Amino acid sequence: MLKRISTALILSAISASVSAGWVYRVPLGMEFDISQAAAEAPGDMTGISCYLYHCYGLRDGEIWSVGRNHRSQLGREGTTDQHTWGNTGVVADKVIAGYDHGYALKDGVILVVGANDDGQHGMGDTVQRSQWTSSGQSADDLVAGGYHAYILRSGSVWSAGHNGFGQLARTGDTTVWVDTGFDATELAAGIYHGYALSGGTVWGVGYNGYGHFGIGSVSNSVSAWTNSGVSASKIASGTYHGYLIKDGKIWSAGRNDVGQLGLNDKNDRTVWTDTGVAASEVYGGAIHGYALSGGNLLSVGYNAYGQLAREGQSDQQTWGDTGYDVTEVYPGTHGAYFRINDKLNAIGYNEFGQLGAGDVSHKLEMTEISP
Repeated sequence: MLKRISTALILSAISASVSAGWVYRVPLGMEFDISQAAAEAPGDMTGISCYLYHCYGLRDGEIWSVGRNHRSQLGREGTTDQHTWGNTGVVADKVIAGYDHGYALKDGVILVVGANDDGQHGMGDTVQRSQWTSSGQSADDLVAGGYHAYILRSGSVWSAGHNGFGQLARTGDTTVWVDTGFDATELAAGIYHGYALSGGTVWGVGYNGYGHFGIGSVSNSVSAWTNSGVSASKIASGTYHGYLIKDGKIWSAGRNDVGQLGLNDKNDRTVWTDTGVAASEVYGGAIHGYALSGGNLLSVGYNAYGQLAREGQSDQQTWGDTGYDVTEVYPGTHGAYFRINDKLNAIGYNEFGQLGAGDVSHKLEMTEISP
């Protein structure tokens, strides 16, 4: 079957924009009234972020959500899982999924929702929040790990949340955002660790039990960012493995039990290793990965749910062309969303309806989604 729809990179013409008349100015701790949500929004879903069993996206500048909701992480009424995308009515510029919670940025202010057992909301408490709530804290950007997160403020890395492996790169109160005293240009996070690009090289902090920091050992980097000395232009994280782009090629390090490093074996790597595969973008799933090469979607690693979009459900130890031309990639734990021929598609694990298809059946092939 011919899967490639276009041989050229199709540029997405629609980006998330703030809906007219929906401007929120919210004092610290005030919750958004989701009963004001618009009934329907006509624009494309973009800016999708998934973690484990739930996903967020932006549509006409408002947060939509889908999937598991046991900790009220969807920001919609109740705790019932949702199998179709629904509008929360909350305006945002960016939305980011954590393990069972979420973050958003609106005009540089952090919004939070869902679980907060480790103080990852950064509000000085461990209170779960069932609606999107303004933290009153500012950030230029934010990335989420499992139960911790990092923000950038004027180039400096701040952190909050779980710190069992020193992944916050500092000591002290973990329930508030604290400056780590480290500057970076780009951040990524795994479940118990963080990556940063600083001075053009890759740094890591926290859990390193599989050598995914690429420093030649499996020693944890507790409470201090550690420099691998390897230069990169982009960095991406899986659960216990990482990818980077160096001189236009994919490099990888860390856990490799299903071949997710793309090195044609299942041996872990404690140093960053060149796969020899050319790519412009790379993305980490839980134990798999995606990349873009000239608009072509490549994939590697775990494939039990067909998430690699390659024939069958066998794991793959080398990067392979899926035959799809895509313009957007939004990886999840064991699946992903893609924009193909200007249409939103999804594939992979779907036990909690997080692929937004209206059911809980796994999608073993690309499935067009109409949020």
